[in-house]
Formats: sequence, structure tokens, C-alpha cells
Amino acid sequence: MKNLYVFLLVILSHFVVAQDIPQVLDQEQYEEIVNNIGIYSGSISLKEAGEDVDVNDNLKNFSTIEHFEAEFEQALKENDKTQVLLKEFKALRGVKSESFKSIEFLSGEKRTSNLFNDKSYKSIVNFFEKGDRKENYGAKFDEIVRPIRDINSKAGNLSNEELIVENKKEVKSNKEETSQPKETSEKSKNVIGYFELKPLFTGILIGSVLGFLFFILLAKKFFSSKEKEKSPGNRPTTSQLDRNEREKENQIKQLKDEREKLSKERNDLASENSELKNELNTFKSSQSQIREKSKGVVSDPIGKVLYGSPDNKGGLKKEEDEEKSIYTIECKEDCTFYISIDGKYLGAAIFGIADYIDFACEYDVPPNSSTKGINVMEHGAVEKEGDGWRIIKKCKIEFV
Repeated sequence: MKNLYVFLLVILSHFVVAQDIPQVLDQEQYEEIVNNIGIYSGSISLKEAGEDVDVNDNLKNFSTIEHFEAEFEQALKENDKTQVLLKEFKALRGVKSESFKSIEFLSGEKRTSNLFNDKSYKSIVNFFEKGDRKENYGAKFDEIVRPIRDINSKAGNLSNEELIVENKKEVKSNKEETSQPKETSEKSKNVIGYFELKPLFTGILIGSVLGFLFFILLAKKFFSSKEKEKSPGNRPTTSQLDRNEREKENQIKQLKDEREKLSKERNDLASENSELKNELNTFKSSQSQIREKSKGVVSDPIGKVLYGSPDNKGGLKKEEDEEKSIYTIECKEDCTFYISIDGKYLGAAIFGIADYIDFACEYDVPPNSSTKGINVMEHGAVEKEGDGWRIIKKCKIEFV
């Protein structure tokens, strides 16, 4: 029986090792790499637009996309495509899904979804589809991913430098296979991902048989232990019963002590809760007094007030023409605002998203060519400042 257990473990471990497990990065490594890829791509985009940009210097001098944007602020204002491209890289940097956080995805070597074909990042995909950008990216991948630290290879033994070399070899190998296509045999037609169809079915069959045998062994062992318990020789003695009784008493005592401890903690929490309630009531009272005093400061009538585009300091400018207004302010107990763009001005607002929307709104996914409108998810907040209003909390929106 021991030999069968060993045989089962060897087969299962071999089957698991044969899987092609993607190289997952930790959050810090992933964010640093996406920052570098964004800086590399943004530099290429600006350079092709006629700006004096050195790609290699930018990879050495800038650590984040925001740092890069601050340095080339004026050039980016004149290049909307590069702005949208960098915004998509920042969105990619903030994703939570583990499926994006691998060397295979970021290098384009993943056979399914990767950086070159993920349709949720349309600007990135379009950028790499033009010219020889994808090939240049693969050739410079070791420079672009220079901040990787302490990444284990698939075998668990390669250093960072060796891992980068391996990635370059894979990119070169894939290029050669693409430029010199081989004749497709009947055997290669039966490939699914990295595995051949026939070996996959064989593995499933072996796993099923071994699993069935393992179940039989467990069942046999279970019923054998039950039989031993029923036999007279396995009945508990008086000393065993006494020992079990003492263990139960100790457990009961421990539970009682734990209950008393929890009861004390509950009373302490109740006391703290009461103090917090008193502080909250005091705070609410003071806020109510402040609101009462500030009611006379608001010169605009309570109701809807129309405003145009925000300035870069978070202020809103009054718009007399209702048709051209972008934001609406409503005052009840507090003053809130939301975006309300007429259909024929939507395209212009999205085209100048940095000037008309970003200063007053926040969103998770940027607009694309199929965007038809804007949904308001949560109103923002404003406060009176002179003759106008100042934004103190951005409005949350989504593009549809």
C-alpha cells in the first residue's frame, strides 16, 4: 500500500509540474513595469509627433507616468492621442485582476489575452499595431522592465537578468517562427494552448484512474478503522475515560475564561461606543450651528445654478447660456453638483477631456470611440467662494 501511495504522489507531482504556470508579479513590481512601459510608449508617441524626445533618457530619468507627464506637460497638451494612451496605461496599472500581472501578458508572449490584443485598452492595442513598434518593444524589453526585483523564474532558479534574457530568447524565437512558417502536420492540429490534445486526454484519464484508486484506499482505511473501534481490544479503559474527562473539564474551564474575557472586552467597547456617540452628537451640533451661520452667505437662490467648464484650481465659471452649460449646482442643506452635457457637445467635451471633465469628475474607465453618453454615479460637492464656487469633492461618472 505504501508503494501505491508513493506512485500516486510521483504521478500527480509530474502532472502538476508539466503545467505552464504564468509568471505572476507582486503589486510593486507590476506597477513599476507598467510605469516604464507607459513612459516608453508615451516617448515613442511624442517623438513620432515631432517632439524632441530621447526614449532611452526618459526610461532612465522618470520613475512614474505622472513624473513623465509633468515634464512634457506642454507637449502633451498639443497631442491628445498621447494623453489618451498614457491614461490607459494608468488604468492598466491600477487593475486588480491577477490575469494582467504576469511577464507573459506584459511582454506579449501570452497566447490568449496580452498587452497587444486586450480590447479593453483600445489605444494601447492600436499603438502597438502600427509600424514596427511591437518588434522594437520586444527587442528593448530588457531595458523597459529594468526595475524587476526578486522575480523567480518558472523553474524557480533564474536571476532577474537571466529571466529577461529568457524572455528575449522567446520573443526572438517567436519572430523566427513567424517569418519562416513550417508545414502544419496532423499532430500539430491537435494542440490546445501549450498542450497536445492526445497527451491532455491521457493525463485526464490517468488522473481519473488514480483518483478512483485513491478513493478506494481511503474508503478501505476508513472501514478498517471502524472495525478496529468495534473490537473488544480497542474499547477505552478506565484510565482513558478519566483522562478524557479531565481534558473535557480543562476545555470547559478555558471556554469559561474566554467568555469572561470577551464579556469584559464587550463592556469596554460599549463604553467607548458611548463616548464616540457623545462626540458625534457634539460634532453634529457644531456643524448645524455652522450651517445656520453660513446660510446667509450664499447669494444664489436655492435651486439649480448652471456653470460651464472648471478652471485648473477647482473653481466653476458661471454660464449664462443653459444650452452650453456643462455642470449643474443644486443647494439644499448642502450644495452638490453633477455633469450634464447636451448630446451635441459631448464629443467636444471628451476630445478636451483634460480641460472640461478631469478637473471636476473622476472615473474608472476612460471613454473610447463608441462612447455615447455619461452616467452620473455620485454627485460631487462644492462650497461658496466669492462670487463663484469651489469644488471640494469630485463627481463620480462612467462613460456609456
